[in-house]
Amino acid sequence: MVHDQARLAQLAENLRFYGDLRFKQLTLLMGGMTALGAGVAQYSALRVPLAVSGALFTSVMWVMEVRSTLFYIAIVVEAPELYPPRLASLFSWVNTTSSPFFLHLAFYAFWVWCAVRWSENYWVEALGVGLGSFLVVFSLGNYWAVRKHVWAGQPKVTGAH
Repeated sequence: MVHDQARLAQLAENLRFYGDLRFKQLTLLMGGMTALGAGVAQYSALRVPLAVSGALFTSVMWVMEVRSTLFYIAIVVEAPELYPPRLASLFSWVNTTSSPFFLHLAFYAFWVWCAVRWSENYWVEALGVGLGSFLVVFSLGNYWAVRKHVWAGQPKVTGAH
């Protein structure tokens, strides 16, 4: 009994840690996007390198978000009593997994679009689309694996991620 309470307390602490980590990562992402946008506005001669830097920075933050989300989901699945699930609804796709995914996708697409438009270089476009495709496949592949394997046999609920 004491062991179960200690384990549950540790899982609750881990859940809080990953929730806090994800918030800090999104704060860092927004700060980076603001700094890069200000750099583009202030130094128009450097806008192509800044746009490429924006896409690369977004890529790094995107991978970190996916990894943090997977750890967060693993804890929720391990101790569902710490995170009560919502019933499925029309807006069940709007959750703590899909919202950051679409945010990162939008920022990445914006910076690649800017880099391609400003540089008019085929290689920038090819590398930007290639890396973006990899990131989308990486994200959806990881999230699909979690849905398929970790949640197998559990009731159909949303919001536990």
